[in-house]
Amino acid sequence: MKKFLGVLAVLVAGINLYAHNQFIYTDTLNVTGKSSVQFKIMFGHPDDGGEEAPIPVGKVKDKTHLAEKVFALHNGEKINLTSKVKEGHIKTDKASGRTLDFTMDSELKGGGDWVIVAVPGETLDDNISYTFNGIVKTVITKDGSKGDDWKKRVADGYYEIIPFTNPSMVNVNSVFKGCLVDKKGNPMKNTDVSIDYINGKIDMKKGIFTGQLQKEKTAIRTYTDDNGYFVVSFPHKGLWSIRGKAFVDREKKYVEDTSLLVEVK
Repeated sequence: MKKFLGVLAVLVAGINLYAHNQFIYTDTLNVTGKSSVQFKIMFGHPDDGGEEAPIPVGKVKDKTHLAEKVFALHNGEKINLTSKVKEGHIKTDKASGRTLDFTMDSELKGGGDWVIVAVPGETLDDNISYTFNGIVKTVITKDGSKGDDWKKRVADGYYEIIPFTNPSMVNVNSVFKGCLVDKKGNPMKNTDVSIDYINGKIDMKKGIFTGQLQKEKTAIRTYTDDNGYFVVSFPHKGLWSIRGKAFVDREKKYVEDTSLLVEVK
């Protein structure tokens, strides 16, 4: 392993920077005691809380699609979840948007970690005419973390954030380390990383995103260093989405990115 040279993240509280964030959401990453866990793939500005205007996931002009691929890695075994994905919705104070939803139940036998990866496919933001295409990822833990699935490269062929701390076991104000890699698994240097607080309460059954849990320090921006590493310290407890903006073609208005959901205790 090369010497760690992560770039210090910078809080941008109070500055409403333009940044989209597509992420996978669930209420908590510690699923101890649960036999069923719901997930939503969402797109928007989650740091705005209930004030955000969600972007319809998996919609390009008038055509919609379900996820291209969803899977979990548990104890080294890959579990296909693609057939479980259904169309969902999320409603905020200002608008409503399309989500992609699925539930894990029979796959949650035993304990340890499940790395969840979803490839939603292309989404067009009509407001800016940009098309986004990327993957979303998180890790859930049941009855304590076991093994090292959570820190492995699991999404071959896609941009990916590799965590150095289990995303379900992050403490407030501690240092979180990550590495952004390209489709071939090579570290990406000097690449934009945006970290947004999931700044509201989400009712998974009703599909409603309301309120604002925090007024300040809800967005953090940084870059990877020459070795693809970045570091961040989270100021609030709760769920955060880390997004690596891996590829941008401004002429074609096309973006490829990757995100990782983290829970801070």
